[in-house]
This record gives sequence, C-alpha cells and structure tokens, in this order.
Amino acid sequence: MQKNRHKPAAMKADDEYILTTKLFCGRCGTMMVGTAGTSRASKVYHYYKCGNNLYKKSCDKKAVRKDWIEHHVVSLTHGIVLQDDVIGKLAEAVVKLQKQENTTVPLLEKQLGDVVKRIRNVLNSIEEGIATHSVKEWLTELEDMKEEIEIALTKEKISKAPLTKK
Repeated sequence: MQKNRHKPAAMKADDEYILTTKLFCGRCGTMMVGTAGTSRASKVYHYYKCGNNLYKKSCDKKAVRKDWIEHHVVSLTHGIVLQDDVIGKLAEAVVKLQKQENTTVPLLEKQLGDVVKRIRNVLNSIEEGIATHSVKEWLTELEDMKEEIEIALTKEKISKAPLTKK
C-alpha cells in the first residue's frame, strides 16, 4: 500500500481502498474505483464501483461492497501464495532480485579500487624520488578516502544482510 500511494485517487479517499488500480469491471474492463455512500442513519458504506458507471453512466455493473470484495481477494491470494512450491519460487526470486538491486556495493568497491590504484601510483612516484610536501599531503588524503570508503562499504554490507532461500 505504501508503494501505491502515488497511484490515481490514492489521496482522495478517507478510507484506504487496497484494490485501487488492481480491480477491473467484469462487464466493460474499466478500472473499479473506491467510493462511499451515506445512509439515512448517517452510516458510511464503502464500495468499489465501475469507473464507467461512476463517471459516464455507460456501464450497468452494480457497486460491490468494499469489505466483501477485499476479504475474498485476500483469501484467494492467501490460498494461491501460501503453497510450498509457490513460496519456494518467491524465495528464489527474492534472492535473485536482492543480488541485482544493490548498486551501492559495486560502486563503493569500484571507488575503493580506484583509490588503492592512486595510492600505489603515489607510492611509486615516491620510490622514484619524486617526494615533495604536497605528495605526502596527497597520500594522506588518499588514505583517508580509502578508510572512509571501506567504512561505508562495511556499513552497506551489514545494513543489507543477504537473505537466503531458507
């Protein structure tokens, strides 16, 4: 639900409609929209209504009670997803996705390699006799950069501990 907050009509409703952008009319195929109505006794009822019916009046699909349809969709989803073979496939997909999505670690490792290479170059120049005060300052800066990158890399690896299929 957090991911879908930017979806159409997500901020219009006082109540959360978890099937918004996921539920479509069986008659015309238009997206179902969350709506509410108030009874004479001032009780508020929540529904999903066909977008064509709500805005254009061109579909004769009746509104569906929100709590009823959400309960059935969640129950069916649990029945499909909570099976050993499906859970296994989901676990494999999560592990595979986890390996692909972290772009920070490879970037930090590349930066660390660049800094180590630059330190080596400075040390080579010192061995050849090119030793000035600025070379020493530059070497100190590079070593500080290396230490900061190593700390950031360690923090990144710890913060996103890899999940296993189990």
